[in-house]
Amino acid sequence: MKIHSSFLLFCITVLLFSACKSKEVVTNPKPKSEGELSKAELLDHIQENRFDFDYLVIRGKAVADKPEGGEQHFNYKISMARDSLLLLSVSLMGIEGMKLLVRPDSIFARLSLEHRAILSDFSYISTQTGLPLTFSMLQDLIIGNAVFLNDSLETDGKKEGEYKLLGTISGAKLGYRFDPQNFRMTFLEGNDQARNRKSSISFSDYNPTGNRTIPGSGKMLVEKPRKFSLNFEHAKVEVLQSPPDFSFQIPPSYDIEYAGDSK
Repeated sequence: MKIHSSFLLFCITVLLFSACKSKEVVTNPKPKSEGELSKAELLDHIQENRFDFDYLVIRGKAVADKPEGGEQHFNYKISMARDSLLLLSVSLMGIEGMKLLVRPDSIFARLSLEHRAILSDFSYISTQTGLPLTFSMLQDLIIGNAVFLNDSLETDGKKEGEYKLLGTISGAKLGYRFDPQNFRMTFLEGNDQARNRKSSISFSDYNPTGNRTIPGSGKMLVEKPRKFSLNFEHAKVEVLQSPPDFSFQIPPSYDIEYAGDSK
């Protein structure tokens, strides 16, 4: 039941912001076919159907391929306050294995089974991914909102009935797919050859939550620098009007490790 630091990094870099990189894509736009939306029309529909919240709690279960081999089954709970707090709790067989508190400027991870903690600046995420990811973008990715959308993107027609957008951010090529019915993101892929990173995320089973929809399940796949994947399924999603419990403490007896420049 030991949670290795490599698996912790996996949870941080995949479960929380894994929609950054995957198969190589090209940015040569295809001609617009009759009945298809223009880029401006598509971006407007995507913006209109974004999911937003003040406070949100998501509970579910996941199966991950650990970097060192084998599978890790766990339950998770993600509590969020828009633009300010994110708390991830991971339990193994009913026992807390990890608790992760993320703020716009910092990350605190408590590994209860190992009696240690890992601290980091939030900028560590951008350092590891090579992408200018903000805290708000991180929250958006968790709920299926597309990030890095701008006028430099190009439409690429439809693939299997879904709208496609292609673009580049910080040297990484990105490819998006959107459902033509609700204009929610179903797939995000990219490729950063210079940093030797490839990964993808797919969203499915979008369910009504308030006046918008949020994905009920999905799959994350990292191809480089090391292969591993994660399948997740939300069991319950709650949109709240008041803050949920964000309590987090690191016992004085825990060993403290620092990642990046946080020390």
